[in-house]
Amino acid sequence: MRLDQNTLIALYILIGLYILPSIIAFVRRVRSWAPLLIVNIFFGWTILGWVGTLVWSFSPDVHHPVRHRAERLRQGGFRRLAEHSEHEQ
Repeated sequence: MRLDQNTLIALYILIGLYILPSIIAFVRRVRSWAPLLIVNIFFGWTILGWVGTLVWSFSPDVHHPVRHRAERLRQGGFRRLAEHSEHEQ
């Protein structure tokens, strides 16, 4: 069986749409993107599973490295940062 170019393009687009919730979660740095991917792969063929993972991909539970670093600095990290910069000079 040989697929023509238009069929392959349509297949790639459909696969992209199928895993779109997982792509969104990965790009947004949602902490639970791996379980979301698993649910998306196994239950995304149902409309409820796909919509559920799409909603999940927009969850507010994202990883913000800058915010976490600022929180660590507020918890006494300023001293350690100052000590570290003094040692470098």
